[in-house]
Amino acid sequence: MNQISQSGILLVQSKLRTAGVKSFPSARPGVDLKAPSESLGREIKIKVTTNLRPKPSGGKGRLHQGWRVTTTCPSDLVAFVDLETSRVWFIRMKELPDIAQQHSARGYHLFMSVDPEQPTRADRRPVHDYRFEQ
Repeated sequence: MNQISQSGILLVQSKLRTAGVKSFPSARPGVDLKAPSESLGREIKIKVTTNLRPKPSGGKGRLHQGWRVTTTCPSDLVAFVDLETSRVWFIRMKELPDIAQQHSARGYHLFMSVDPEQPTRADRRPVHDYRFEQ
């Protein structure tokens, strides 16, 4: 596991701990953390995917964050991390098909523009990072 991925996992654990949620590393492929849930009576499986900083879209376009998650990901929750701003967005895996702007049989591509001048998408899916704050 590389340093960026490990930093993302540690940031997610810190955010969860601050919210009063204990989490533990997982050895299961596709699952980075597990968090016991008394209300569900089982552990919640969490996938963490991390960006160091925004990148230009297409190599020279507007700045955006982009993450990919496979359709076969066994996690219940995906944590999308931006290390530069220490922000984390938690999205339920079952909601990802409706939120991700691109998807194929192999996976989902979720992206967020950090440029407030980025036009809204015709399909009305959220594209600006602030629209994911809810």
